[in-house]
Amino acid sequence: MRLTALGVGPGHAVGLMLDRSFELVIAMLAIFKAGGAYLPCDPSYPDDRLTIYLEDGGAMVVLTQAEHVERAKTLSEGKLSVLNVADIEAGSFSASSSTVMQRAGLLDPAYVIFTSGSTGRPKGVVVTNVGLVDFTK
Repeated sequence: MRLTALGVGPGHAVGLMLDRSFELVIAMLAIFKAGGAYLPCDPSYPDDRLTIYLEDGGAMVVLTQAEHVERAKTLSEGKLSVLNVADIEAGSFSASSSTVMQRAGLLDPAYVIFTSGSTGRPKGVVVTNVGLVDFTK
């Protein structure tokens, strides 16, 4: 899996700069499979807010759609890998046989969500996998 090959695993965040779509759900599942945490970055938000999300959220990769690729590259100042989710269909997310996937533990982050920032700078809140256990009942 390409995310694993890029270093995504337990404790690593992946920015999701996607419009609401089935690709968003598939990307979330791919991040979970790699053991990482997702960081929602709504493309309708202003650039300064998304820059805070990517920097403070510790994203190492951004998954996005074709129409947002250039914006994501600009927001990350070229420091992050930016991948178009359409490449998944083309098979570019395959991994080499030497890629080792690590399973996330209950205390590893599942996702990072940001406050509204209404009283100042938005703050990230890490939700661990153990926080998702109640959703399975």
